[in-house]
Amino acid sequence: MVWVAAGVVALAVASGGAAYLLGRGGELPTLDGPGRAACDALRLGYGPAQVSGVQSERTELADRIAEYVDRSRTRGLADAAGVLSRGAAGTTEQWQAGAAAVQQECLDAGYPLGGYPAQ
Repeated sequence: MVWVAAGVVALAVASGGAAYLLGRGGELPTLDGPGRAACDALRLGYGPAQVSGVQSERTELADRIAEYVDRSRTRGLADAAGVLSRGAAGTTEQWQAGAAAVQQECLDAGYPLGGYPAQ
């Protein structure tokens, strides 16, 4: 009986700790695999899409990032990806603001700073 009680206490502590680490809504404070893929996609695709100025390239990149973000639990990326998606169909300033939002969420989650060029 003692072992069962100890197991229940350990499970409760572990569960509470996991909830604390995940935060609200089960989001992770650091990058998971799909979150890192989204950050990589922005790092590799932003320059060419920015230089071309072609809306379809921006939309394609935003859609690719959104696909990764849909599978990610990294905190903040979903909201930032939404700003990027809206910006892809908007002005250059809106596009840049969306990219900056995703970039900041990536950096906040631990993506290496050297991974991004200056905007």
